Amino acid sequence: LRPNVVSFLDVMLHSKDQTIRVDEIRVQDGSSAIGKSLAGSGVTTTEGASLVALSRGNEPYRFTPDPRTKLMAGDLLIMLGETGIIRGLERRLAG
Repeated sequence: LRPNVVSFLDVMLHSKDQTIRVDEIRVQDGSSAIGKSLAGSGVTTTEGASLVALSRGNEPYRFTPDPRTKLMAGDLLIMLGETGIIRGLERRLAG
């Protein structure tokens, strides 16, 4: 039904040369990002990576959560973007 979306996903998931992936970042205990908003922590403002969803405990996924949402230890961020940029964001959130 959406051939361009299917093509994008096929390239993203199957190309060995492609650096665009769906990935996850877990907010660890002791992270300096705890208590900061998604926007303030850089999660929603980092070029090359987009926040798709946030998972918190047993709550349902929050798709495209409000940028003012405060991060908590254990939050799982589902990201779409360049793997290197997502890894860099993960390192920033760990500090």
